[in-house]
Amino acid sequence: MILGPDAARSVRKTILNDFISRKGFQAKITLAKAQKGSVAQRALIYKYGALVWEQLRQKLGDEIFFAGFGNFFKKNLFKKTVLTDLLRYWEPYTKINIQEYLGPWINHNAQITLTVDKVETQAKNGKYETEVTMNVDSDEDYEILTSLEYKIDKIGKGVLIPLRFIKKEIQTVRFESDKEPFFLKLDPDYHVPRMTDSGLTWQKETEDVRFCTDPGAQEGKYVPNSSI
Repeated sequence: MILGPDAARSVRKTILNDFISRKGFQAKITLAKAQKGSVAQRALIYKYGALVWEQLRQKLGDEIFFAGFGNFFKKNLFKKTVLTDLLRYWEPYTKINIQEYLGPWINHNAQITLTVDKVETQAKNGKYETEVTMNVDSDEDYEILTSLEYKIDKIGKGVLIPLRFIKKEIQTVRFESDKEPFFLKLDPDYHVPRMTDSGLTWQKETEDVRFCTDPGAQEGKYVPNSSI
């Protein structure tokens, strides 16, 4: 079955929620030395592992990612293999050193927290300029691929801004829109194996509560406990 974007997002949300609730980030092992054991270790292997593949998919792009997997399974179905066997099938398609890219993810049990710390918007020349300050906190430096979603209309989907973080530090992104944004969310498509689903959203107060995406939001402040 080929899943569309919405269905894939729902699957990743379930995977991430399981990883968080089972505290896979507290496992005493890494993917490089994975073995089944405690609930946390299983969450690391199956949930964290799936999200690491998701990071690699974004890094390589769908065409290369699935071509490598497809050729690997054609040649190795029912065979006993190791990670390096799989990586060889991507080499013809990319100059990226995949083993080097995956190294931090599989040799460390990543403990990542993402938060939206501040949002500032100002009108300028008939447009709105918004600056979003985010905090990327983790045990190591990882190349994290995700996105920021913002909404300017109460009906319809938001706009996605691709993000790439390579350092655990305060990050800033700026964008221009025709209307003033009233809602933002970091990692809206559940790409990142993080430790919590809190602190990711910001929402302006609205006079009509029927349109509130998060009724707990306050004007000019991010929502610390939202799970939208």
